[in-house]
Amino acid sequence: MLIVLVAIGSLVEAQKVDYDLELFRQDEFAKQLLFLDLDLSGNTSSLDVVGDEPFEVNDFSGGVEIGYNNRVYKSKVVNSLLIEGIVNHNKYREKKDNFLDNSNLSFSAFVTVENDFKYYFKNSFFVKTDVQMAVGGLNNSAVYRGLATNNENRTDIVKKDARLAADFSVGFGRLFPVDMLQYAAFVLQDLIDNDRLSRSPTNTEISNFANVLVRVTSRRIFDLRVAKKLEIVAIDSFLRANNLVSNPDGFYYAGIADMAGFAPRHSRESGFAVSGGAYISGINEFSDSENQVFINGAFIGKSDSETKQVTSEFGSSVGVSYSKPINLNWQFDTQIFLRYGKFRVLTELHELTGNESITNNYNKGIVSGSSKMSFFPNTRTEMSLNLSSSFEKYANDAVENTVATSNVEIIVSYYFSSALRFIASASLKYSDFIDKDIQYEYKKLQSSMNLSLVYYLF
Repeated sequence: MLIVLVAIGSLVEAQKVDYDLELFRQDEFAKQLLFLDLDLSGNTSSLDVVGDEPFEVNDFSGGVEIGYNNRVYKSKVVNSLLIEGIVNHNKYREKKDNFLDNSNLSFSAFVTVENDFKYYFKNSFFVKTDVQMAVGGLNNSAVYRGLATNNENRTDIVKKDARLAADFSVGFGRLFPVDMLQYAAFVLQDLIDNDRLSRSPTNTEISNFANVLVRVTSRRIFDLRVAKKLEIVAIDSFLRANNLVSNPDGFYYAGIADMAGFAPRHSRESGFAVSGGAYISGINEFSDSENQVFINGAFIGKSDSETKQVTSEFGSSVGVSYSKPINLNWQFDTQIFLRYGKFRVLTELHELTGNESITNNYNKGIVSGSSKMSFFPNTRTEMSLNLSSSFEKYANDAVENTVATSNVEIIVSYYFSSALRFIASASLKYSDFIDKDIQYEYKKLQSSMNLSLVYYLF
């Protein structure tokens, strides 16, 4: 797949005028998005427990998400607010030959809020806060069948939880948005290819044109037809004012109309930033469960329980981000993060037979990294290859566990219209979990596919 992308990119690059996206400095803006996302995903896994028979796991889920995103970019303040409401349905099945056949059906609903804020001082020094909150619940029904013993457990769980996480850091460097210069360059290139420009625009004119598009596309307009008309007028006015139009005929206006409305809604960036600081997080979870036991199809009995679990974590973190627009069509992004802190889990179990309280404290360290190569053949299409890996270790005097994961993912997105976007992805993930205390290890290979339709209301 990557070879195909490179080959296509080489052909496209030979036909394109070279624009230096790294030199572009975008004007201040405030953009808002309101979107509806329909999501379908499925995965299949092979779980290999060392010294035991392998498991086969199949998972299918579908969901609806409505979201609001507000991005502000200024010389001193960069802020992104994301609010989402998510409803999801999941079906899960786990099988082991001649031993067990488990199934799980769940329905969940959550509201999440995330705000990422940066304040810049002189010389690109900044302070940053990243706050995430979520509240919601889950209704889960599971059936555990032992094929060898003909036993069956049926469990119904109702779960509610609230989550809060916050990062506080200081850093140096800046990631500059260049997505609108990409958009401006594609519009100009289309007119050049169709002999509708009188000359090649200068770098200054390209930057000015991009900032005109920044201002016109930052307006919040519910009627997308009106928004598109305003964009067409802004494009035509700029080109005429700078004497760039050679033949303003019907084909010229048709070309502008075809390109208008497809300004990128993602953030393509250029630059480098490093930061370090402290983080804190907590999860407060309540669950009620009912368990019924059957042997040879006969009901034996049931038990009810209530569980309260409080998870807290605090520590320090360091992160590095680097984004490089190789040219108009290609983009490279990479990130590395390190975290080390204290992890505490308090579990209170209430049953008819009695109550129990357990507290576990761990030291926890995480190293993670990711890299993404993206290809933009035109304003409607984006393809990317993502590679990521992480290593996590948590331990105390009695327990030492490690989890290593590696993931490769291919994502393709296409705009059917200026408001409707289709996204397809496929991934392959490998996980290796080791519990050194009880000499337990499992290896998991999971393949996944995801399909999404996103509709932008503005």
